[in-house]
Amino acid sequence: MGRSLGIHLVLASQRLEESRLRELEAHLSWRLALRTFTETESRAVLGVAAAAALPREPGWALLRTGPEPPCRLRISPAGAAFRATTLAEIEAATGSGERASPIWRPSPTTSPAALALESSVAPGMVPVGLADDPVRPSVLGIDPRTGHLAVVGRPGSGKSTLLGCLAQGAERRGLAVRRLARSDEVPVLGDRAGWDAWCGGAEVVILIVDDWSILRQERPGVEEALVRAALAEPRLRLYLAAHRWADVRAGLRDLLTTRIELRLADPFDSVFDRHRAAAVPVGRPGWGLLEGEPFLAALPTPGTSQRGQP
Repeated sequence: MGRSLGIHLVLASQRLEESRLRELEAHLSWRLALRTFTETESRAVLGVAAAAALPREPGWALLRTGPEPPCRLRISPAGAAFRATTLAEIEAATGSGERASPIWRPSPTTSPAALALESSVAPGMVPVGLADDPVRPSVLGIDPRTGHLAVVGRPGSGKSTLLGCLAQGAERRGLAVRRLARSDEVPVLGDRAGWDAWCGGAEVVILIVDDWSILRQERPGVEEALVRAALAEPRLRLYLAAHRWADVRAGLRDLLTTRIELRLADPFDSVFDRHRAAAVPVGRPGWGLLEGEPFLAALPTPGTSQRGQP
């Protein structure tokens, strides 16, 4: 399907196993072979043994572009001066000074302001950050009215900042946001009057719990009440930050509609992929994985107070 999508495959290898090459046979229209070790390797690439007899000096090669015999050539070194000269010659020959856009965009270097991303998300959505996509950069957003959310990462990874950004975005959309203090009590399940008073009459209440890992150790009764409420209270949307995924009970983890993983203390604890988790930069708050995909979190508007350690 690559050709229909505009994708071109460039395959390079020291040696090719003929059995594996057969799977790509119909897709390889150009074949370029430098000097090979054996005639068998040359035949695997070009269909002829001639590449094994090429001179030992670097750069000699055979190019085959169709059923005709391959063409012998010597490849020029492509230093900076050579590239600049070649591009200038091509532009002069074609009469065009336009340069093609790069196909591999660099990763963002600074966290974007959430307000600057507002116009790039759908109505009702809250911007979370930028996808680290080298081909098609995009703004990531969530619908704060649906489901629960967890941000997990080591201290200093940016959890509090991201929760503050999400809280601001929800408030800008007129939603009720409440931050749980360590001394706050949560109504027990089934206490309708208690929950009505606690939610303040709002249809949806986003509860920010910035220190879930500490809460479950110091106040297990409150943790139990919140887990039960997340399971049964239709007005509650729980947004929590924790140091490890192990601090989030399996039952609650199954309810999460959005999972955000910043830099972990141990990448092996990742719920997505330990290799991707290990690739999250160290000492650069805001970098992480949103549902397994690399992204850079947005920043809230300055001046908003935020509790807890980032």
